[in-house]
Amino acid sequence: VQIGRKAGVTDAEIAHCRMGPDSPGCPAFDAALLRAADELHARQCIGDATWAALAARYDTLQLMDVVFAVGQY
Repeated sequence: VQIGRKAGVTDAEIAHCRMGPDSPGCPAFDAALLRAADELHARQCIGDATWAALAARYDTLQLMDVVFAVGQY
């Protein structure tokens, strides 16, 4: 939360993170990022549907950054 706030993450965005990817009003792409973190934590891989949702906006390097960022935390 402290790092997020320093980076400009709003309280509403933090609340969505705490409630998870299926929280009401959570933007679809934010939900995909949250789902990716949950999947990596639970199964050490990102599922095909989540990967496709991320790949609709991110290039290969950005996709790998998602994996590395989750792994660091």
